[in-house]
Amino acid sequence: MKSVVLLDKCVWAGLCIFALFSLVSISAAQIGFFLALFAWAARMAAEREIRWVSTPLDYPLAAFIVVTEFSCVVGIDPV
Repeated sequence: MKSVVLLDKCVWAGLCIFALFSLVSISAAQIGFFLALFAWAARMAAEREIRWVSTPLDYPLAAFIVVTEFSCVVGIDPV
């Protein structure tokens, strides 16, 4: 359980680094973001439990992704 607490602190530290440096330095913000991401993934692996919390924004975000992909395929200059 000590590792889970340490990883929680790493997640918060990474998010704080991201928030503090997002306006100043892109590379420092990315370091904070990926620190938080990898610490979160390691925490889930340490607990051996993958939790996915459903939110009210899931359907609008999925619709946005579908519309964006559709516009990339059938747009004037398709990718």
